[in-house]
Amino acid sequence: MIAYAAVSLIPLVWIILTSFRTPQDAIAYPPKVVAETSLVGYVNLFTTRSRVAAEDLARGPQERNRGQPDHALVSQPAPVDPTHPSSR
Repeated sequence: MIAYAAVSLIPLVWIILTSFRTPQDAIAYPPKVVAETSLVGYVNLFTTRSRVAAEDLARGPQERNRGQPDHALVSQPAPVDPTHPSSR
């Protein structure tokens, strides 16, 4: 049982160790067992700007969606085709 637990934890340990590697080492093929450690991934995660422009964030959702009908913002079910065999 202990052996199974140890083997089951290997992928989780690998993921955690990979998160502390440089981007080049993280995607290296063949994978490097021992690699340079780096916090670049975490620095980018917590400091890189969002893909949404600052102007759009400042305007808020009401202004961003201005000009679009309300029904475009809500998902609608697909129309049913009465002639299609699956609808019978």
